[in-house]
Amino acid sequence: MKVLGLLLAGLLASSAAVTDHQRVSARFIEGIVAGAIEDLSNNIRERGLDPLLISHSIDKRPPVTELFVLKAEIEELLVVGMSKIVLDRMTYSILFSTLTFEVSLPGIFISIASSSVDIKMLGNKFDGSISGSVNIIDTRISGRARIRLGIGGATITALTLDHSIRDIESDLVIFVLGEDMSCKGNNFVGITIPYLLKKNRRDINQLLEYYAMKMINENL
Repeated sequence: MKVLGLLLAGLLASSAAVTDHQRVSARFIEGIVAGAIEDLSNNIRERGLDPLLISHSIDKRPPVTELFVLKAEIEELLVVGMSKIVLDRMTYSILFSTLTFEVSLPGIFISIASSSVDIKMLGNKFDGSISGSVNIIDTRISGRARIRLGIGGATITALTLDHSIRDIESDLVIFVLGEDMSCKGNNFVGITIPYLLKKNRRDINQLLEYYAMKMINENL
């Protein structure tokens, strides 16, 4: 979502330099979008977010008793693919002032070498662990933005978005209270989550449109 918002905000910021005395070509607008995607991909890599590697531990407890104790640890959480943004389709209609686009992330690979949580609360104990990997395949957002260009710059008067994920492959090893929950966990990630995303597609698209417009307005 942030990728999309920054991309469209970059488009408007660049278009703001155009006045009504200048001729705006479709190629000019398309070049702005392609450049914004390339800049964003480079920025993600330069900030060390792709690949992203995290190891972290937590140990929380009261200062004088062990009424509540939380211990958690993540070793080598790796996320790869966030910067591989692909512009699959993009056209700008001068006649209708409409930008039509489709961007995708071909694959986001997430792996966890090991993670664990141990909780003690009021004499009760809970423990669990997760390791393995998840592969999110072909995340896409397509949309259409109606753009008004003028002396004061550019504004988006209408925005429609549509998201999709082709598949989620889950290969996790999950234990909860000593019980192997891997099968249930992998079914939830690989089957239930894609189903819920499709079932709630309209509502999710509306939410994406709201936050995309909010980010665009904040970056004007």
